[in-house]
Amino acid sequence: MKSNARILTFSKRLKGISILFMALCLFSSCVGDGGRKGRPFIKDFSVGAGASAFCTEAYRVQDATCAGVCPGIPDFVTHEATPAEISSTITTVQNDTTLTTSEKEEVISNINTAAKVCLEGSGIARPNNAIFVKKDFCSCVQGKKDIINNCDQFCATTNDQNATLHGSVTLGPEVELNEQLGNLSNWCTEEINELTGPSCVLEVFDGTNTDQLSITIPPGSNTFTASIASLAFNKTYVAKIVEVGSGSNATSSNFQIYRVPQDDGTTPINTPLKILPSSMYSCIFRDGQQGQNNTFENAARVHYFFASNSTPPPMPANNVFDICHDVNVHGTIDSPTTPRLELIPQHMALWDFSDIRFADTDVDGQPDINKLIQDRLLSEYNETRTVGLFGLLPWQNYPLAETNPNLGFIMQAFIDPQTGRGFCPGQEEYNGSTGDNLFRVLKEIVGVDTEGLFMSEREPIVIPDGQGGFNLAPADFLMIREGQLRKIWFYFENNQHFVPDEVTSSSKTIHFYWPPDEVNPYVKKSHQQTYTIRAPEDLGQSGATSGLNTSIRPPDKRFACIPALD
Repeated sequence: MKSNARILTFSKRLKGISILFMALCLFSSCVGDGGRKGRPFIKDFSVGAGASAFCTEAYRVQDATCAGVCPGIPDFVTHEATPAEISSTITTVQNDTTLTTSEKEEVISNINTAAKVCLEGSGIARPNNAIFVKKDFCSCVQGKKDIINNCDQFCATTNDQNATLHGSVTLGPEVELNEQLGNLSNWCTEEINELTGPSCVLEVFDGTNTDQLSITIPPGSNTFTASIASLAFNKTYVAKIVEVGSGSNATSSNFQIYRVPQDDGTTPINTPLKILPSSMYSCIFRDGQQGQNNTFENAARVHYFFASNSTPPPMPANNVFDICHDVNVHGTIDSPTTPRLELIPQHMALWDFSDIRFADTDVDGQPDINKLIQDRLLSEYNETRTVGLFGLLPWQNYPLAETNPNLGFIMQAFIDPQTGRGFCPGQEEYNGSTGDNLFRVLKEIVGVDTEGLFMSEREPIVIPDGQGGFNLAPADFLMIREGQLRKIWFYFENNQHFVPDEVTSSSKTIHFYWPPDEVNPYVKKSHQQTYTIRAPEDLGQSGATSGLNTSIRPPDKRFACIPALD
């Protein structure tokens, strides 16, 4: 071989090529290629200078020698180059100005005729982004959870005296199928190539500073623990496992840690908001002449609502015009234990106002839950936003009520900025389909799918007064949840009932018949009345208000979101 000394000097400069391709192996599998095998062999590589003979076995670029294999020896740990590495090596040779033309031709000829080309290094890189931390990680202190996650049951089985993070990982195929690696422990500790002394840390970033915490990984396992007692409470940290000892800096997937103080009875609870069913019942408004046995020929039905844990008071015995219980079953005298007339115990669900997060402890006129959401957006996502999602819903609970008691809390309805349509969030939004961090926070605070709440107004009814005249019956306003409304709603055109869709539910006037008949909802029975969906500000206003809107509402007239029952 010609000018071996100069070629050997050049081969040392090719060391960078191997390192470069070890980095490329982070993105694609580096597997030995046997595609160059099968070429005719020249019997003797080390012939005289006049002979035209090149390597047909394994050409080692490092020392410009020819051998049968690419072995690992003390001076040179080598691997069989891939086609991409070979191509890059040839390009490097062609561009090298320290070699003569004949020297370049000799190196390239040896590369081209060799059955395989050997480059420095094992060819195996520590895979990056191939370790995935499972979402069920927990941090525990004295049997209680220390972070926001579903950890109560797990932490009850531990006895950590200090905040200790427990986690596990899944492996990408480039780790799992690698005989030298195969688990998290080996990924952190196995020496690869010339990179020695590998070890891992838990790296945490708070948006400004980065810290490295010690991590413990049992041999041969995919689990880890780390003390996180040094991390601050109520601050979001982005964490990942990083191999730093050998300098590879390969990392796992990211995960978030948010420490919270131990619950001493005064700290906010982290379970989803409490839910309280709301019931609906009817009262019969009677008018006209009173006949024998206290009977009236004319009457109209009016609906009332109450929180299921707060039954309304009975009607006084001297009130003969409003009947709120079944007099045929329970007699004419009402009592606190008498069931309400046409009672629907779980007509809908609201959020329970007894949940301490709905209190106004800072006396700012808002339930604390709104500020809690606001603070979490700032601490976890660095977003400053004024939040006023939750508000009270008061409603008349019986005919003689002088004030309207609270039914519970409702959540503001949302409008899709792209379609302009109203919606109430569910798992799709909680899991990030909109890209809005508000829904990620609501996933933990609300936790359940929600549905729209609508208001409706009954068609006007007149009642004969028994003296040849008529009286207008009291208006009846009925709240109905989205899940039930969609089973019975319609709009009416050209003497036909049509079922609304996403578009017509906003562009048409929507009606339904009540009491509902979900089997045959579009035939009005003699006992049914027609109700029309109205925006709250349109109730009792002949179906429409005048002037400019002072608030933005979804076009389908939903006025709130509540926990879904369906």
